[in-house]
Amino acid sequence: MPKWVDRTGQKFGMLTAVEYLGNRKWLCKCDCGGTCIREGKNLISTSSCGCQKTKQLSYAGSKRTKHGDSKTSLYKRWTGMLQRCENPNNSAYGNYGGRGISVCDEWHDYIVFKEWALANGYKKGLSIDRIDNDGNYGPDNCRWTTYAVQLSNRRHYNRKELWKPVEALNPDGRIVKRFDSINDAIAWLGNRTKDGTGISKVLHGVQGTAYGYGWRYAHE
Repeated sequence: MPKWVDRTGQKFGMLTAVEYLGNRKWLCKCDCGGTCIREGKNLISTSSCGCQKTKQLSYAGSKRTKHGDSKTSLYKRWTGMLQRCENPNNSAYGNYGGRGISVCDEWHDYIVFKEWALANGYKKGLSIDRIDNDGNYGPDNCRWTTYAVQLSNRRHYNRKELWKPVEALNPDGRIVKRFDSINDAIAWLGNRTKDGTGISKVLHGVQGTAYGYGWRYAHE
């Protein structure tokens, strides 16, 4: 087993290791003012909390593309993955990038990601799933599954998730209504949903809206 090294106060690019959280994870503060969690083994190759990659990617996809895939489902899966991990303004960031989940370097190139996807069973309607829920996005830890399978794999987590407060948002980001739980939101939506799967997809960055609204976890 590798010898533990105290990184407290050490600088890695724009990041400074602030506190050891256990399980090989470090709380880091970025020069931009943001914070993130990184594994100790990844600190040497880390340059920022994700703010620099986010700027370079213009929030993952706003730049013009030359591959002709910008309107495809696969491209949306790719941008969603990057958004969750590298855009602190994304509603799902806290469960991904804020938790130390990152995207491997090679997958920052959409063409490389597409080649892997097509060679590993991707078809329209499938979602990218991490085999180890605490691991990063990369070819050794990802597969294509239905969203129902993903929910099943995270069954315990999603039962708890149903009781977290959420907010429904207008297209301009204004709050329409706050709910004490996803279950309350399901009741409010009536026959538009039976289980709130669409809400969960928005909260986890899989899609942008559900049932005519944006959704985010409410600040308690």
